[in-house]
Amino acid sequence: MDAKKYLIVGGSSGIGIEIVNELANRGDEIYVGSRTSDKLAGLRGVHHLRLDVAQPPDLLEGLPEALHGVAYCPGTIRLKPFQRLTREDFLEDLQVNFLGAAHIIKACLTNLKNSATGASIVLFSTVAVTTGMPFHASIAAAKGAVEGLTRSLAAELAPRIRVNAIAPSLTDTDEFFRRSSRARGWRVFIIAIRGFSSEAGPPESLRPPGAPTARPIEPRASCRIRRRQKFPAAARRQPS
Repeated sequence: MDAKKYLIVGGSSGIGIEIVNELANRGDEIYVGSRTSDKLAGLRGVHHLRLDVAQPPDLLEGLPEALHGVAYCPGTIRLKPFQRLTREDFLEDLQVNFLGAAHIIKACLTNLKNSATGASIVLFSTVAVTTGMPFHASIAAAKGAVEGLTRSLAAELAPRIRVNAIAPSLTDTDEFFRRSSRARGWRVFIIAIRGFSSEAGPPESLRPPGAPTARPIEPRASCRIRRRQKFPAAARRQPS
């Protein structure tokens, strides 16, 4: 199987680095757009493009002429009562989660269309969009925009380019612990009363147990928002 070429934005940590590892193990060529590259050292076929989604460039230099797929992984975790949210809070969440994604897709759309075998785009949402969780007003609004973008682009770009979104629940990433440490008590309480797992699952648990490393999917017009509300027991983080 010929190596394919992918752009993974935010691929230097969390879910993004897990995607990069999977593709690298397959022998694909990966372009990682992120602010840091420490965790990418030694990975075969990985090229780093310095990129800040808060201020994305109009042109993405260093990409191949044709791309087989793009995954946009950056996200924010902001848990605040609605009355404490500022205009800046809403704008930051929209920029990182929604506007950054739209900007990146637009910048590399020609590269995706140049793929002779079709291409795919994967975005990330959150279960908070449809569940209705306290203190999630800003992030749920931003991710709701992501889901709207996903459905619209899936219809507009079909059949050459598939567009899908994944909506995970708690995921054990650096961003989760860095941004939500003060609000972790709220988060565990909210998740517990809503019937979700109160533990953060590891990023690799987003791939169902026993799933093959590579599963080619042909481009189609349909769009799916995959929601992961509760991690399998085997994938949950065990107490130390």
